[in-house]
Amino acid sequence: SNVDSAVIAIPYYVNNKPVGSIGLFGPLRMPYRTLFSMLRQFSDQISKGLTDSLYKFKITLRQPKAEAIDLKLR
Repeated sequence: SNVDSAVIAIPYYVNNKPVGSIGLFGPLRMPYRTLFSMLRQFSDQISKGLTDSLYKFKITLRQPKAEAIDLKLR
């Protein structure tokens, strides 16, 4: 069937480094301006909360090494 849908996503950060993204899946006709604004605010809050927690609880952020990810199909 022919389904018209869209995904919008925006990154969130820890110490100004992108570490993930938040997305929405919905119909092709959505109020994009409103949704991007909401996602941006949500991303800002998550980014601030994660960064603040990193310092408050003395957590070390480690990114996975690219060679450690095995994408081979078995």
